[in-house]
Amino acid sequence: MLFNDIVFGPIHSRRLGTSLGINLMPAKYKVCNFNCCYCECGFNQGDLPKNVSLPSINQIVTALEKFAEKTPPEQLKKINSITFSGNGEPTLHPDFAEIAHMVSLFRFQYIPLAKISLLTNATRVGREEVQNAKRHLDNLILKLDSGTAEQYKKINDPAVCNFDKMVNNLIRFGQGSIIQTLLLRSTNPEDGIDNTTTEEFAAYMKILRQIKPKQIMLYGIDRETPNVNLVKIEHEELENYANRLRFIDMKVEVY
Repeated sequence: MLFNDIVFGPIHSRRLGTSLGINLMPAKYKVCNFNCCYCECGFNQGDLPKNVSLPSINQIVTALEKFAEKTPPEQLKKINSITFSGNGEPTLHPDFAEIAHMVSLFRFQYIPLAKISLLTNATRVGREEVQNAKRHLDNLILKLDSGTAEQYKKINDPAVCNFDKMVNNLIRFGQGSIIQTLLLRSTNPEDGIDNTTTEEFAAYMKILRQIKPKQIMLYGIDRETPNVNLVKIEHEELENYANRLRFIDMKVEVY
């Protein structure tokens, strides 16, 4: 499922409540440096056509203002989060820091009680523009789906960033952030996808100890996935893994 608009929703988010989405990628095209086997936007489509570009700051501001103008105040008040999400990795936008600032001004004017959230794969959190944007974010939500390089490759299939660099980014910049983790396994032995094994989960826990996040969001598949062999981990099993994290004094929410 790809988003056709810059501003979409509000939608109900398992993790963030009533969420107003901001898509910094082109309409109908996915732009991401991950190619996750479970991504609701599908697998990466290859190079963008030459006539397709990322939305400009003015286009984003205009889309937000139009949304505010057509939405009754009582509906605006129900929004819990303004969320950078959409058709790929938000921090790939070269103007991300300035956009985050403009969104914070919009928030204070129209939805002052809403949080600003960033869903990111954490590959670019060390970059200056992302660090500059952090002061405008209430929820920095960083992805970590694996404890080993092997599963990182199979689950997230990164374009460039290697596992050790990604983990170092999380350790350096992830303290006090929120870590989001999708637990899953595949019915196809050839996939080799399974981040729930004893060894894999132990390695994952070791990394979390070094990151020191303020919270972990643990969840299972909730939508169709491009890899049709993936298995949804049910709530009861998710709680079992969450309890292992709580045993080492991690704050965990299961979705």
